[in-house]
Amino acid sequence: MRTAKTICLCHDTERGYGHRDVDPDRSLQMDRRSATDLEEMLRIERRLRVRVTYNVVACFLTEVRRAIEDAGHCVAFHSYDHELDRPQLERCRQADSRIRGYRTPRNRITPELTDENLRRHGIDWLGSSAESFGFETPRVEGGVVKVPILFADFDLDRGEIGYQDWEEKVMHYIKRNDFVAIDLHDCYAEHWLPHYRGFLGKIKALGNLKTFDELATQARGKG
Repeated sequence: MRTAKTICLCHDTERGYGHRDVDPDRSLQMDRRSATDLEEMLRIERRLRVRVTYNVVACFLTEVRRAIEDAGHCVAFHSYDHELDRPQLERCRQADSRIRGYRTPRNRITPELTDENLRRHGIDWLGSSAESFGFETPRVEGGVVKVPILFADFDLDRGEIGYQDWEEKVMHYIKRNDFVAIDLHDCYAEHWLPHYRGFLGKIKALGNLKTFDELATQARGKG
């Protein structure tokens, strides 16, 4: 019997923090839109009864955490302030002592993110692009569950692909593989949020949606 497909969907919840240094004006627009977009994301997920993972920039975690967790979702760190030139883990832990996961900003596995340092800070799983890891299915390395992300919405924002073609690529991959992790940014919601309810319905029909916390627990159970 064929193994059921596992699909993980996460949201990098960063407002305009990822664009402060490259496009300050646009980053302010992202800040202004973030609360409304988050409310709509949660509404759609609640209606379809799906649970996903929200990777939140920890410096504003307290502002959004209750709404996300009250909706039944998993919360993880997406750095403390989305800056790559200074340490992040210690400040994340000061913001919360219980969160299990860490999603890398810009898919950069910085020198800080060694297995030893992740374990020392109580990080159970690390999410980054499949390209940055060099593999496409989850594995446990150095005591940390590594979760490779296959699809994100960067190309949508750069205008390199239209939404329908992007969705078709995602669906094609899911149909051919037993695992896929998908990453959608709150700051790029203008490109995918109008289609989000239909997209969620389609991927829900193709496999079992799991949070990254659930995936990490499952991966450790398999050794």
